[in-house]
Amino acid sequence: MKETEIISQQEKKEISLKAKVLILGLFDKEEIISITTDKRKIPNLELDKNSKEKWQEILISNPRAFIGKLYKVCNWDLNNGKIILELGETDYREYVGSRDVSDLRNYGFEYLSNPLGVSTVLITKDNKLIISKKLSGDATGSIDTIGGFVSPEEDTVNGKVDIFHTAVREIAEELNFQNVNQINSHLSNMTCIGLAYEYSSFCHINAMFAANIDLDASEIEPRISYEIKPIAVNLNKQSPTLEETLKSFYPNIEPDGRVVMALVKEFTKRKNSGDNFYPKRLLRTRLEV
Repeated sequence: MKETEIISQQEKKEISLKAKVLILGLFDKEEIISITTDKRKIPNLELDKNSKEKWQEILISNPRAFIGKLYKVCNWDLNNGKIILELGETDYREYVGSRDVSDLRNYGFEYLSNPLGVSTVLITKDNKLIISKKLSGDATGSIDTIGGFVSPEEDTVNGKVDIFHTAVREIAEELNFQNVNQINSHLSNMTCIGLAYEYSSFCHINAMFAANIDLDASEIEPRISYEIKPIAVNLNKQSPTLEETLKSFYPNIEPDGRVVMALVKEFTKRKNSGDNFYPKRLLRTRLEV
């Protein structure tokens, strides 16, 4: 098979998944460097008008919605084994008005809000993966991971943006733990496995995480919140497997969540077999669809 044919097949697969991996590898907290700037998305009269109109539509259906601050990913890089994130300013109103794949194609990456989110798959004490079914918000009813967006107010620790804190905070919130300290007592080996970009209908960048939790799946699945219902899947051939669960919910599966699930499954498989080799790679420095 020619190299051009292989590339073509890879691109077709990415289009169907609607998410692209930007950086891949295993990274601890010290290997994520976040640099904040005052940059915002490039203004565009048409796109900004659409943002205001879409926000008014949201307020009609949800009067309690508010314009929360978020971090825009301006640039990303891999330097000396560390992920470098340049984070600017954005907010939820900018996001809902500039997150469609048509916006990405018509205007380009620099004109979109592109907020930074986190997605985590938990590995239980009895060696199962915890994913989730969304019960509220965007894509209600879909299968996804545990996660949300990095908050300038909540996730700045000692003057620095801490996306590991974001991941733990979202786990605590979505699994009904009292606070970050309570869930931290159950977590270990939290690892960032890279960055991905979703471009299906909610264009944004996600930091992907895997973490062990010292609870059995049977202790986690009843922890239903207003946001998610936890779902445990098996790593072996015993039902329900990850593949069976995704197939039963198809096509209601969040693209970035599906990428994280596949990567964490492979990560866990390698770790269980004693193979911890997971090379750090920068796959994309620009994003075009």
